[in-house]
Amino acid sequence: MIITRNYRLRTWLRAIKGSFLLIGSLLTGSVSAQTVGQLADRVAIAEQVARYSYAADGKDLEAFLALYTEDAVWKSIPPGQTEPNMIMHNREEIRTFSADRYKQNAGIRTGHHQSGLLFTELTADTAKTQNMVLVTQQGAEDAAPRVVVSGVYYDTWKKTTAGWLITSRTLHMEPLPLTE
Repeated sequence: MIITRNYRLRTWLRAIKGSFLLIGSLLTGSVSAQTVGQLADRVAIAEQVARYSYAADGKDLEAFLALYTEDAVWKSIPPGQTEPNMIMHNREEIRTFSADRYKQNAGIRTGHHQSGLLFTELTADTAKTQNMVLVTQQGAEDAAPRVVVSGVYYDTWKKTTAGWLITSRTLHMEPLPLTE
């Protein structure tokens, strides 16, 4: 627990330092057009990550699907495993799975809580990111939301005329605590 807190604190402090460096660079005019473009791309992708949560939680199938390329691949890898237990090979398979899941969860409030967005690669037209995810659900008879998924999303992005879209999303699930 202390290691996780220290890591998060160091990450937060690096982000603040980066913000001050950026502000200083903007004030002195030493920021290149490429840097501004990269910052714009990072913000655009971060907004797509937020849209993912809002669309999934709102059960807005069309908004959810609009985040993926036609040939997007979605994988889920269970805790302690190295191979996926589920693979969807394109937007239509994602549509079918998501529509079924939305029907299955009718009347249940779902929350996709994503944080810690890291860029592991960023070019003018592709990106790779990872971020933590915690999914909660709460039915009418539940006193509080319960955690149903915890893990890390590993995403590959492509810049298109429609903006940044997911070409590949892999969920590496973490074990959930046992409850009685």
